[in-house]
Amino acid sequence: MSQTTKTHDPRERHTRHARTSRGPPGKSRAWGPEQVQWKDPFQWIHSKQTIGAREGRVEKHSGQPQDGQIMIRTDDMDTEELLDRAATYASDHDVDAVCVASTSGETGAAAAERFGEDLVVVGHSYGFDEPNEQELDAEHVETIEAADGDVFVGPMAFSNVGSAVSERDGYATHEVIADVLRLFGQGTKVAVECPLMACDAGLVDSGSRVLSIGGTGSGADTALLVKAANSRDFFDARVLDVVAKPADAANLIYW
Repeated sequence: MSQTTKTHDPRERHTRHARTSRGPPGKSRAWGPEQVQWKDPFQWIHSKQTIGAREGRVEKHSGQPQDGQIMIRTDDMDTEELLDRAATYASDHDVDAVCVASTSGETGAAAAERFGEDLVVVGHSYGFDEPNEQELDAEHVETIEAADGDVFVGPMAFSNVGSAVSERDGYATHEVIADVLRLFGQGTKVAVECPLMACDAGLVDSGSRVLSIGGTGSGADTALLVKAANSRDFFDARVLDVVAKPADAANLIYW
C-alpha cells in the first residue's frame, strides 16, 4: 500500500502555534488569541521586543541589559546647573568639541569656564536684531577668548536668506525644518543648528562628535550630542544623544 508523504510548511506550524499562544509567561489573558493574531515569526519577535522596551527589559544581542542613560529634565534647572551637567557628560563620553549658543555672550562666558579651548560660542550675525549692531558683549567675548575658546558670528543655518524669501512669499523650506525641530523645544532647534554653523566656519570638523548646547530666549536648557555636518550636507548630521532638555510641554514653546 503506497503512502503519500505530507510536507509541512514551517509558516503553517508557526500560524498554528500563534493561534494557541497566549504571549509571554505571566501575562493576563488579554494576551490571548482573541486579542492578538501573530501572522509570522517576525511579528511575534517584534512584539516581545516592544513589550520588553515598554517594561525596561531591552537587551543587546549578547543578552546583556543595555546601560541606558536617562535624559536629564531641565524644567527646574538653571543655566549654571545645565552647564555643570554638560561638563560632566563631556568628561565621561567621547566628545570632540562643544558648541554653545549665546546671544549676549553671558552663557558663552559661563561655558568658557568649563570647556576652555574645546568651546565654540555661536552668536547672532551682525544686524540680526538692529542694523549694523552686534548683540555679543565685548567683555564676554574677551572672557571666552581668554579661555582659548572660539566665537563665531555669521549667517544662521535656519534663517537669513531663507527668512527673506518667506517674508516675501510666505514660505521657505528651512522654516519647516526649524519648526519641526521646535516640536522638541526651541533649545533643540538651536542645538542642531549651531554645529552646522561652526562646521561651515571651519571651527569643528565634519563628522566630529559635538556636545551642542542651546536655550529658549536666554540661557541654556538643552544639550545634545550631535554628529557635525556642513549646512549643505544637513541630512548627514545626526543627533546621537539627547543629554538634557525640558520635558514639560509648557516649556516647549515656539520662540
